[in-house]
Amino acid sequence: MKRNILKSVVAAAALAFSASSFAGVITDVVEQDFFLQSTGPFFNPTLAVYDYQHNLNDNPIPFTFGSAISANLSINIYDDDDFFGEAAIIQVEALDLDSGGLWGAIVGIAAPGWVNDLQVEALVALNADGFLDVEISGVGGFTIGNSTLRVTTADVPEPALLALFGLGLAGLVFARRKQNT
Repeated sequence: MKRNILKSVVAAAALAFSASSFAGVITDVVEQDFFLQSTGPFFNPTLAVYDYQHNLNDNPIPFTFGSAISANLSINIYDDDDFFGEAAIIQVEALDLDSGGLWGAIVGIAAPGWVNDLQVEALVALNADGFLDVEISGVGGFTIGNSTLRVTTADVPEPALLALFGLGLAGLVFARRKQNT
């Protein structure tokens, strides 16, 4: 009898773990082609600002809140090939440069592209609602191309399966108590 109960518990546990959401990588691409140009004289320009948002809630692979353990953001940002310098401040969720950074060149042509790993504050914001806000402000003229967010998620058991597993265990305990009386 004990052996049958043990087999049932092992089978239920195996079923619960086999039906959990597995760790994976979710890739979200925001397709854009926006030319950002500051205004005003070169010695005292007015910052130009462009903002957009990554949304993990509309992806084919479902995102479970709280499951993101690491993420990487890459932005295809490139110079307009003039001699004058360009500079950009990239803010991810907040102006703390925790996950954001700087891009550009004072004189000449800046190297294309910007990549950075998300840090704690940006991951917390992403885990809270599945959205990641990005703001790019800069001087000079440059193009903001596609933005790619790659998120690594952890294993998250499905809640309904855990509830069924708990009910099955409760049923086994009840059956055993009934058999002992």
